[in-house]
Amino acid sequence: MVTLAERRLRLDAAGSAGFWAALDVWTRKPQVANRRLSGCCLVAERETRCSVAGLRPLLEELVPGLRVELDRKVNEILLAVTGERPGDRLKVTLRTVIPKTQAENCREIVIQDFENNTATFIPLERHIAGSYTFKKSNIYSFKLQQVKGDELLWFISVSTMCPEKWKADGIVYPKLAWLSDVLLTKIVKWSTENMKNYFKSTLSLISVEKYNECYHRLKAKYKEMVKIWPEVTNPEKFVYEDVAIATYLLVLWEAERSEKGLTAKQSFIDLGCGNGLLVHILTNEGVSEIWTERSLA
Repeated sequence: MVTLAERRLRLDAAGSAGFWAALDVWTRKPQVANRRLSGCCLVAERETRCSVAGLRPLLEELVPGLRVELDRKVNEILLAVTGERPGDRLKVTLRTVIPKTQAENCREIVIQDFENNTATFIPLERHIAGSYTFKKSNIYSFKLQQVKGDELLWFISVSTMCPEKWKADGIVYPKLAWLSDVLLTKIVKWSTENMKNYFKSTLSLISVEKYNECYHRLKAKYKEMVKIWPEVTNPEKFVYEDVAIATYLLVLWEAERSEKGLTAKQSFIDLGCGNGLLVHILTNEGVSEIWTERSLA
């Protein structure tokens, strides 16, 4: 791995706990750092031994169609992640990263080595036949190390396998400078704070994938509202905000109906409905409503 940058920081007696809390935020809620993302879906989490022999069958189980046996460089990649430390344990997570745009979702394997304070992110490249291979150009990792001679002074580094071959798409994978200047800075900042429960997200109540799909459908359906917006306010901001709110409610209510075995759609009351756009969108999507607002004029 080639080091792109490193940042020093002071950690208390808990040491690496802050680092792993910060990595937990980036793994589970990447939209907090990368605003071009809607979020991610954690597909599976497993533990295994820290060796190539332990990783290969687990990766094949997590990702059906992963062409591990056909890739001559797989062992190099896994050895770069695990080293030669049989007996240590790793946590392996499969996640789907979901962009805000209609770009394709990206699957990644996240390998957390708690013994050596290293987290490695391995993108998966999907092929026409439905198989997957490692996207070696965009593998990157974060590592926490202690500065010798000072128990409280540490540094975090970010590295990639092939910096000269990095493929930036401007969405899921920004330029390398973003990794070293923006994301690394956030990881360092979060590591010095109690991030375990810092970012509460209402999206945890619904499927991010369903939200993303519904949002793009409604955005395309009501985009003409931007052109005919009668108010002096920013049409894109207010129209798409109400589209986002409507999307959240529709997905949340659909999940509630499924959970309770209901068929009829919920009704709602919108107190202070303003220009009524949210009500308009929801009623158009088949939700019944009761709403009223008195004018003070």
